[in-house]
Amino acid sequence: MDTAIKGLAAHGLIAVMRHVPLTVLPHVVEALVNGGVHCIELTTDGDSTVPRIAALRQRFASEVVIGVGTVLSVDAVHDACDGGAEFLVSPHWDPQLMVAAKNRGVPYVPGVMTPTEVYTAISQGAPMIKLFPAAILGPRYIRELQGPFGDLPLMVTGGINEDNLQQFFDVGVLAVGLGGALVPAAAVERRDFLSIQDNARRLTDRVAQARTRRM
Repeated sequence: MDTAIKGLAAHGLIAVMRHVPLTVLPHVVEALVNGGVHCIELTTDGDSTVPRIAALRQRFASEVVIGVGTVLSVDAVHDACDGGAEFLVSPHWDPQLMVAAKNRGVPYVPGVMTPTEVYTAISQGAPMIKLFPAAILGPRYIRELQGPFGDLPLMVTGGINEDNLQQFFDVGVLAVGLGGALVPAAAVERRDFLSIQDNARRLTDRVAQARTRRM
């Protein structure tokens, strides 16, 4: 398993950062790190990720695994890799993105929903797959997938929060991706970094408890 993917599985919590301005991004990530979060996914949002990754790697390279999400094209793969992304995530399965990521030596985590997508992504070498939208599909759906496929290297995103994350760890997921539940847009707008840090600490503790309970 790739080092970055090992990091995601080891920590179990990925902060999905969407629409966070570059001017405040380092402050938000510092708050997250102080709260115990060490895996960051920067969504592309239609913009180049190079300056945002560069800003974070300069300050947090030894503390944070930094990846890029919402990767929708081969050009986005190269842009993310040029910036130093350690992993790539998309909301869908695309074999072209898999090939491009492999050629750049960066692990690709595709979004999947159907059994066919699960099988195809795993059989073609995806080190981890992202079930999306997980809250709609639910933990029972994962149980059903485990019938024919066995244990799956799953990350779940889409509607995951403090109230339901235990259910997903109970069915064996490796990691959860949290967006607004972890970094509320209102807190970013107010530059309320202390509340983001407190939120991060509460949720990292919650994830640690959920993983311990599962074990």
